Amino acid sequence: MMKNFLLFLLFLYSFNGFTQELTRINTNLGLSDSLTNSVEIRVYQGFGITNYTSVFRMFKNESDSWKAEFCEHFAAVPNHSGLRVEKRKLKPETDFEYVFQNLLRSNIQNIPSDDKINWKFAKRNPVKLIENQVRGKVYSEYSYVKTITSILDGTSYTFQFKDLNKTNTFHYSNPESYLKIYPEVDELMYVCEMISLLRNQFGIWKD
Repeated sequence: MMKNFLLFLLFLYSFNGFTQELTRINTNLGLSDSLTNSVEIRVYQGFGITNYTSVFRMFKNESDSWKAEFCEHFAAVPNHSGLRVEKRKLKPETDFEYVFQNLLRSNIQNIPSDDKINWKFAKRNPVKLIENQVRGKVYSEYSYVKTITSILDGTSYTFQFKDLNKTNTFHYSNPESYLKIYPEVDELMYVCEMISLLRNQFGIWKD
């Protein structure tokens, strides 16, 4: 129990540390922190121990036309390399509206962050009669323990969504790995659907 709690605190610390870096990354990429278009989706991928972050961005411009781009941000590493930024425009394999409707179908507008549903990742072990000795006296009580599988390193995603007045921001750490462990969790399934959709439609995040 204590180990799982400490792992969760470590995750929160890592995520909060990254969110503090978003402004710097957005500045380097020439992006605003807020979604300024009437319809816009951003997905930040990375957040590991490397200096690399990628950003997928799909939006409707002032003329109501769909645009998409993929930005790669290589942060400066002291005594090794300087800041490097690469951008390229994207087009989907099918149609922008098809991609957008599939994102809505996967509930991008409503999904909570994984820390809001971590209770779904807990394995419910059987209730057992447990004996504890306190000051030489034995007490018996029924209890159970929840166990959670934690994956600390890997790939994480932060999604930002805006459609007129509806906005949503959520974060998932290693969703594809966790889906293999918890295939019954709907939110993991939806997030992985979106990642797979963008990967196949725009040819990103192939590795």
